[in-house]
Amino acid sequence: MFEHVGIEATLAVADTGMGVPEDEQDLAASSIMTVQLGATAFGAALAGLTVNLAGYAGGPGMDVANAARWLFTVFLLAPALCLKLLWPRAADD
Repeated sequence: MFEHVGIEATLAVADTGMGVPEDEQDLAASSIMTVQLGATAFGAALAGLTVNLAGYAGGPGMDVANAARWLFTVFLLAPALCLKLLWPRAADD
């Protein structure tokens, strides 16, 4: 979705001498899309697994509210864990 932003950032940083070497810029730019597609696939799989395990498997007894609550909780934990792990590193800088 935002590959062009990553590519421009890669090229802009390369101009300062701190970025990707010129002969590897195409490889670095294509890796942005690869990582984004992998993250999308992982997120979709985690969402499907969470909702199915929470009871939204279809049929007359499905609990949509419970599945939505679990989905929100699971996807809230990932950013919270990242903040917990990265906060001390940001304080060191």
